[in-house]
Amino acid sequence: MVNEMTAMDLYEKHIKKIKRSGNNNYVGLCPFHDDTHQSLGFNEIGLYNCFTCGAKGNAISMAKHFNEDPRPFYDKPLINNGGTMVKNKTVTPKPDLTDKAEEYAENLGENYDKEYYAQRVGHHKGGLVFPYFDKDGNVDGLKYHKPNLHTEGNMSKRWYLEWDIEDYPRDEFLIIAEGEKDALSLLHKGYSVISSSGGCQSIPLILKIFKEFKGIIICYDNDDAGRRGAEKLAQAIYDA
Repeated sequence: MVNEMTAMDLYEKHIKKIKRSGNNNYVGLCPFHDDTHQSLGFNEIGLYNCFTCGAKGNAISMAKHFNEDPRPFYDKPLINNGGTMVKNKTVTPKPDLTDKAEEYAENLGENYDKEYYAQRVGHHKGGLVFPYFDKDGNVDGLKYHKPNLHTEGNMSKRWYLEWDIEDYPRDEFLIIAEGEKDALSLLHKGYSVISSSGGCQSIPLILKIFKEFKGIIICYDNDDAGRRGAEKLAQAIYDA
C-alpha cells in the first residue's frame, strides 16, 4: 500500500517558517534557493510557486525533487485546467487569477508591510492590486485600487480577509474597515478586521460568524459617505 502522505505533510517536512496567508493558503521559506523572506506560496491541494526564484509546481514535482515517493499524489486533484464532469454534466471552473496576482505581487517588491506580502498585494499601472481568495486558497478576484479603479473575476459584494476570519479570536471585537488598505493597516497592528469589496456603500452577505465575536466596530471614514454607510451596515447587521 502506498503511504497516504498529504501535500501538507510533504511541505511541512521540507519548508521552514510556514505561515498562513489566506484560507488554505500559506507562505514559507523556499527550499529551492537561499530564502530569507518566505517567498514560497503554496496551498493545501499541492500547488506552489516561489515569487523570487520562480520555482513552480505541485506535490508530485516537490516529492521528486526531494527523492520522496510521488505516488500518493498521482490520483489526487492537484490541478484542474479544464472542465470537470459531474454526473454527466460539464462544470466550467471559475477563472483562476492566481498567476496574474503573483505577477503583480512581484511588481511591488519586498519593501512594504508584511501583511501586504502575506496577502499577496500587488502593483499594476501606478496602483495597488488586492487579491481575493476562494475557499481553496486560489485567487478568483482582483480589486484594482486608484488610479485604475476596477475589478476582475468574482468580485460581487465580498468581504476582504474573510478567508482569515476563522482564525480571529472570538473574545475580541471584529472591526469592519472601509477599504482594503485600512483593513491591512489594522491587521498589521494586531486587530481582527475585514472590509467590503465595494466600499462603505456596499454590504456583502452578513456572515453568521459575526455574532460569535465580542462585538463589532464599524470603522468607516469620518465623512458624510462614511457615516451613512456605517449606519446602513449597522442596521443590516442588526436585522441579520
